[in-house]
Amino acid sequence: MFWEDHVSGWAGDPAAPRRLVCVIDGEDEHERLAGSAWGATRVADHGWEASPERRMVLTGTRDELLSRALGRGYGTRSQRWSMQMGLLNCDARWVMRRPDPAWEGLAALHRRHGAYNVSCTARGGPAAELPARRLYETDTGAHADIEEHMGSPPPRVADPPRNPGGDGMLSLPEHSSRAEGVMAGICAEIPLGFTPELLQAARYHDWAKSHPRFQDALLAGSGAPRDVHWAKRRPRIRLELDGFYHELVGGCAVSCTGRFPDIVAYLVMVHHGRFHAGVPRVEDELPATPLGGGIEEPGIGFLMEPARWDAISRRLYGRHGPFILLYLEALLRAADMRAG
Repeated sequence: MFWEDHVSGWAGDPAAPRRLVCVIDGEDEHERLAGSAWGATRVADHGWEASPERRMVLTGTRDELLSRALGRGYGTRSQRWSMQMGLLNCDARWVMRRPDPAWEGLAALHRRHGAYNVSCTARGGPAAELPARRLYETDTGAHADIEEHMGSPPPRVADPPRNPGGDGMLSLPEHSSRAEGVMAGICAEIPLGFTPELLQAARYHDWAKSHPRFQDALLAGSGAPRDVHWAKRRPRIRLELDGFYHELVGGCAVSCTGRFPDIVAYLVMVHHGRFHAGVPRVEDELPATPLGGGIEEPGIGFLMEPARWDAISRRLYGRHGPFILLYLEALLRAADMRAG
């Protein structure tokens, strides 16, 4: 009855975190949880990260779960490490049969750096709730208490539909509009006080795909018209980009416009799970680019020095802490995944 009691208590608590993370000892325990009314998803399965607003039961062994929570996902591609780390350290209630030194260390990091709505229950005792960190609505420093936003959590939702990729090409304006639309839906379910910044990041996350190097790689061997900026190609092909990272160039461009909060540029920069720690010197330019929704960015040339980006990222980590930034990154990446 150990797992049944915990699932029942979590399911009956509308204020409980969205993810019930169950540290299991073996496959038989997963099957028992999967047979409950809520079902269960293995943390090693692909795709659960795309539904951050959904209430779900996640299962995994100690190694599977703690390695992901500590940013080194066992058996996971490195690009997914930060996304899973954000979702397992925020809006999550962990359940384990016995105390674990690794969890104690992780909980100490939560207390030191701030984490949103995370707790742990060991041996069936009461959840050791960590205080919710006060979040900044914007980089201006206005606060928003998480408890105020989460007073009435949304009901459980079904698996969210993905925009079908299909075959052919997806334009940059269409993909950007889709991503912003999905992001708006996620923010409606998880109102964290960062909605404007997340919507801007969703709209601009692939801005640098308009770069000629990306367009040439994407359109290689394709008969698609060259007077359109494209974002996706189906079926996927291996892009020969020779060290060009659109998220790096896009994050620098967003920052250098001077029109967006630093956190928007940061989220654009990290939305493929890279460039959390530092960036090289980036001097480049982007052509005039339609991004959908009536937005057309004029051509821009820019220069980002490593020291400048280091100062930006240090301010963000000092203000929000790593776990909140990882969580916001996970929300943006979920919107990108579901936008086709």
